[in-house]
Amino acid sequence: VRGGAPKTRIRLAGDVPGPMDPPTGCRFRSRCWKAEDVCATTTPPLRQVGDGHAAACHFAGPLQESATAVAA
Repeated sequence: VRGGAPKTRIRLAGDVPGPMDPPTGCRFRSRCWKAEDVCATTTPPLRQVGDGHAAACHFAGPLQESATAVAA
């Protein structure tokens, strides 16, 4: 770890959405621990959240290296 707290692994639950029949709203919502009602009805826009980083999430904020999750 570069000068910060250890990264926390996030274990995703649920099924991976199928490309032929994606869910409404946010396509990742069925596996997201932050999903709320807006995620089911509105597709989030892709926006810049850091230097060279973009996210399509209603709850995305600026990236902080120490808080960045490592995919399992």
